[in-house]
Amino acid sequence: MPLYTLYYPPGAFTQWEKPAIAKRITDVHTSVTGAGAFFVKVIFVPVPAGDIFSGGELDDQLVRITGVIRTGRDTEARQKILRGVWEEMQEFLGERKCEIHLEETLGENVIAENGKFMPESGTEEEKRWNANGGPM
Repeated sequence: MPLYTLYYPPGAFTQWEKPAIAKRITDVHTSVTGAGAFFVKVIFVPVPAGDIFSGGELDDQLVRITGVIRTGRDTEARQKILRGVWEEMQEFLGERKCEIHLEETLGENVIAENGKFMPESGTEEEKRWNANGGPM
């Protein structure tokens, strides 16, 4: 399951902005990969003032987004995700900087949802999961 974690300084996003950001990240991921929206998880992690550093220097304007996605996406797909998330975040960043990176993980047999192993990419089982909004 794709997991996008946003690390951000206090006050960067309102409670009203967070659902919109989560929806936009989900939309980018699903439009690029074809994965069902139910797969995509977005977590907001506030980082206390004074706890974000870049190059050893305090950086209280940085928003860092880490996306953990399934291996097997080609360079074009990964870049579309990165570009899409970047573009969708612009409305919410104001003067803040934003770094986004993707990490890849195996999907099959190492991720389970509700006790069921994620099906292999491109299989009929995966298509059933997408059609039914989750494992069957």
